[in-house]
Amino acid sequence: MHNRHGGWRFAMAAALSAATAAATVLVGAAPAGASLITFKRADSLAYTDSFTPDTAHVGVPGHAPVGAWRDDDHKKHVSRSYFTFDLAAYRGKTIKTAYGVAREVEVADCDKQRRVEVWRTAPVTAQTTWNNPPAPIAKLGELTLSYYGCPSGYLEFDALEAVRDAITRADATLTVELRIPEDNEGNVHLGRTFDRGLGISINANTTPHTPTSLKVDYSSCAGPEPLLISSRSPVLSAQTGDPDVNETGGTDFVYATFAIWPVADPSARREYANVGISTSPESRIQLQLPYDSLTDGTYAFQVKATDNEAETGWSEECRFTVDTVRPAGAPTVTSTDYPSDEWAGGGGVPGQFTFSMPGVADLDGFSYTVGWQGSSYVAADANGNATVTITPTEDGPLQLHVRAYDKARNPSESTTYDFYVRPTSPTIEDLDPQGWLGQARRIVFRPNMSDVVSYVYTVNYGPEQTVTAAADGTAQVEVTPQDGYTEIRVRSVTAAGLRSSEGWTYLIAATTPYVSSPDWPYAETGKPMGSTGTFTFRPHTAGVTEYVWSVDGQEPQTVAANADGVATVSWTATTSGWHSVIVYSRTAGGTESEAAYYDFIVDSVSPVIDSHGVQWGQTAGQVGEPISFGFSPRAQNVVSYTYRIGSEDEVTVPAGADGKAAIAWTPASTGGYLLQVRSTSADGTVSDLAYFYFYVNQQ
Repeated sequence: MHNRHGGWRFAMAAALSAATAAATVLVGAAPAGASLITFKRADSLAYTDSFTPDTAHVGVPGHAPVGAWRDDDHKKHVSRSYFTFDLAAYRGKTIKTAYGVAREVEVADCDKQRRVEVWRTAPVTAQTTWNNPPAPIAKLGELTLSYYGCPSGYLEFDALEAVRDAITRADATLTVELRIPEDNEGNVHLGRTFDRGLGISINANTTPHTPTSLKVDYSSCAGPEPLLISSRSPVLSAQTGDPDVNETGGTDFVYATFAIWPVADPSARREYANVGISTSPESRIQLQLPYDSLTDGTYAFQVKATDNEAETGWSEECRFTVDTVRPAGAPTVTSTDYPSDEWAGGGGVPGQFTFSMPGVADLDGFSYTVGWQGSSYVAADANGNATVTITPTEDGPLQLHVRAYDKARNPSESTTYDFYVRPTSPTIEDLDPQGWLGQARRIVFRPNMSDVVSYVYTVNYGPEQTVTAAADGTAQVEVTPQDGYTEIRVRSVTAAGLRSSEGWTYLIAATTPYVSSPDWPYAETGKPMGSTGTFTFRPHTAGVTEYVWSVDGQEPQTVAANADGVATVSWTATTSGWHSVIVYSRTAGGTESEAAYYDFIVDSVSPVIDSHGVQWGQTAGQVGEPISFGFSPRAQNVVSYTYRIGSEDEVTVPAGADGKAAIAWTPASTGGYLLQVRSTSADGTVSDLAYFYFYVNQQ
């Protein structure tokens, strides 16, 4: 089967039409032959009818009747159909092939052999009728062979010469007639109807656009002087493309040939063929020259384009000079406003800096960067100097990095200039540090530079706001925190419009309750174990009706608040050491605050062990000889002591009237022993343990 209506060429062009416009080096085998196949459908349809011989059927809807047919009343008609094509878009193109494609939609009798003639005729007019048909010009052939049965979905005829001739004439139109041979035209068995979308598949080619807009790297070749570059392997590029575009956007593949030569030696011309692929009507083809392929000097290049069937002429020349010699040394930096390694000026205070690099004949300018800001560039004067004004936006140490560049953009070594910016940021004072969430806080700004007339500030990075300063340079604003953390940033502004460096602070507006205790101060040692004390909870938000609290993660308890939102609870310490109260408030509507954590220390009431001068970890006696210990109370009303030595059983001894007790213990073996003892008071309160470690030796 023939590869028709586009074939691989058509499909590839459509697929690549959305590809990138830029293409890098692709030098090697010659590209495949170019051609762009488009399918041109008839622009209008007309037919004639022997039954109405003087009636015109021009520009009619529906399909195209050909040959004899009968209407609904069984009356016989004979028709010829005319398809008109406007081929003006193909003027100037080389037409390689052109063949018509027709599709049958209805056939009277598939058992009869198809005989349909194709003629080229004079144009259809508004007066075209059966009795006044267009004059025949040439027979193009017959539709006989079918690829797709009956009715056939594909019938073709040769239209090459007809298309070529049509585009040479002024109107550039082609009219194609379908008819049954005259000797059988009245045979209803041969009649058929054709799709009105009859078209011509045209394989045409147009010479690509002559390359223009030549560039070296990113610089356009414009002006009489050669471009200056610092690369020995630049990217050369040109804009080109092909005017051939099919109905899906596909175009011819266009390749370029780059020619480059030293201006001083044109005989050293080099050409790079088959570079890139241009796949859109207007795109850029790039040639990346091989690494270090050029030496310092002046070069010219030009470009031509081809689609492998037609080739453009050479473009205009583009000249450029390669200069890879870097400026020697590094620039000097001076400033009287911000001397090197000194505190001077201030945030928001402008200063002048002078860059110098004399002796570089082709010096172009300086690039400079302050801190983390972006790079800037300033041109040098004829003496190799440039002065810039820099306004630090923040205080503290800053670095200024400076490089010199020649006209080919070769950089010098870098200079780093260190200087220090005096603080000018305003101070910020919160007059209501204990303010609740949702309550307005009075904030005062105070200047750190003279002649301040206003302040600009933001709250949580919102829009910038301005407040006028008083005669003393201060200003007051109100800020209402809407969450627990509110950030304020501010700069002062002088009458001359100078802005200071930025000051900032944050407001904490937590909803956590305040906790206090007269018996156990926060993070300090308070009453001893066994004591009862109180904790008071105060609100940090409105509408508090109760508190939920616990100690050391025990079962939470709830206590009602009074009309002021305050509540007091009592608690008895049953163990010594660190403890923590956890509490949060709750409103009548059920809104709960953040939790507060209050840590404190309960003092120990463990007994005092009297070891009669023996220190912890020393020898207290010998095997078989009694060792004496005394116990003294720290708790109130102690009536007894319970002790254990090593792994022996516990022993309880009564206390004397003074609350003290003494024991004698006879060891049976050597080694280290731990003495543990606790007291018991008259009310049954048991103290925490006291410990003493000692050794027993052999006699």
